[in-house]
Amino acid sequence: MVPMRYHKLIFQTNQYNKIIVFILFSILILFSGCTKNEYPDPTNEFYVNDYARAFHPITRSEIVFEGERLYEETKDIEVIGGAQIVFATFIVDDVNEVSEYNRTDILRQWGIGKNDMGILVLMFFSESVRDGIEYIYLEETQIEVGFRMEQYLPAAKLGQILDNTIYSDTYSDLDMKVGYLFYELIKVVYEEVYVEYYSLFSYDMDDFEYALDNYVPIDDTPDLTLIAWILILLTGPDKWYVIVPVIFILIGGGIGIRRNRGGGGSSGGYGIFRRR
Repeated sequence: MVPMRYHKLIFQTNQYNKIIVFILFSILILFSGCTKNEYPDPTNEFYVNDYARAFHPITRSEIVFEGERLYEETKDIEVIGGAQIVFATFIVDDVNEVSEYNRTDILRQWGIGKNDMGILVLMFFSESVRDGIEYIYLEETQIEVGFRMEQYLPAAKLGQILDNTIYSDTYSDLDMKVGYLFYELIKVVYEEVYVEYYSLFSYDMDDFEYALDNYVPIDDTPDLTLIAWILILLTGPDKWYVIVPVIFILIGGGIGIRRNRGGGGSSGGYGIFRRR
């Protein structure tokens, strides 16, 4: 028969082990939250980083879908493969704050475009409240391209594309302007960069407008309570020291699984901007 004091010792050791695991998980969460770059990391979608909440869900979905398809279809092409077109929006309190954002650094930090075939579109908005309703206004648009993409999208062509899309009177709706810009950029990439590999790229702005007008929102927010119960069923209620940190991670977003990522591209600071 094992003496009682050994049972007590084993019980205390198990409790200490649980506490140690809990502390280690907590430290991991703390460090994951404290490790910050100069700019925010790209979102899980990567191709759309709508920090200003300026884009319609249809606009975001289309940019992600076509952007991901472009990358997957071209990433294995030698030398010039792996083009990526990435959008990011930011709210600024004053237009002078735009100068605090370095588009070259953002493109490099996010690693946009394999083989330096990246395109980064930055859009800066101001906001105001009237009659209890929030409004945002486009203040400035910038486009940065990777080293190899420069030969296909020189400054003159980038300026022309911006003037004909975002800063044109063709459409009054912001999402229509953004969709128009995106389609024109991806059209250039397919028809001038990968002309030897793919047929011409075509699009219909009427179809895009129809999708915007007939969008039905779907609530796809994950139920954290359900996730917690699943964890309990899989691990057992006595594994609280594992479940609690995992729930913290899910809520805080300290550790996530990225669906899309950059190709590792860089840029030499080549690009343009337009201000309203």
